[in-house]
Amino acid sequence: MNPEELYEVIERGPFKVTRIGWVTKALEHASHHRGQCAIYLRLLGITPPEYQLF
Repeated sequence: MNPEELYEVIERGPFKVTRIGWVTKALEHASHHRGQCAIYLRLLGITPPEYQLF
């Protein structure tokens, strides 16, 4: 994908967001659920695996 395409606005339902915006939202969504899983595991007495950025 070239840089110009990253800022193309994509419409999904009632939302109009750039392609880079959708990628950012997907990353935030995954991070949110990872955080929820970490809390759940800790409540069960399990230490979640270390987070690796890359």
